[in-house]
Amino acid sequence: MVSDYASGACGPLDQGAVDGKGHALVASNCGFLTFMDYSASGLVGAAGNYVNTQFLAANLDDVAPLSGLGSNPVPEPASIFLLGSVLAGFVAYRRRRSQTI
Repeated sequence: MVSDYASGACGPLDQGAVDGKGHALVASNCGFLTFMDYSASGLVGAAGNYVNTQFLAANLDDVAPLSGLGSNPVPEPASIFLLGSVLAGFVAYRRRRSQTI
């Protein structure tokens, strides 16, 4: 578990985000953000993992991804409604035009 990994910065790490490909961004309660690449070993605490810790802000606590490269884009409902309205209008226009000829 990432929370069991003790960083050298200021103790155990708090919360973070993983991408499912062996990478993690984890925040500590004292302002440090740690990037961890454990893709080769598959183990968070393995000695050969690449770990980079940077100080960001004194009150940094949690990291939660809002979106990223691994997420699928979700169309918003208004865009789908607009597209449907345009298509329905086009169909109605074609029907009316074909009935008058």
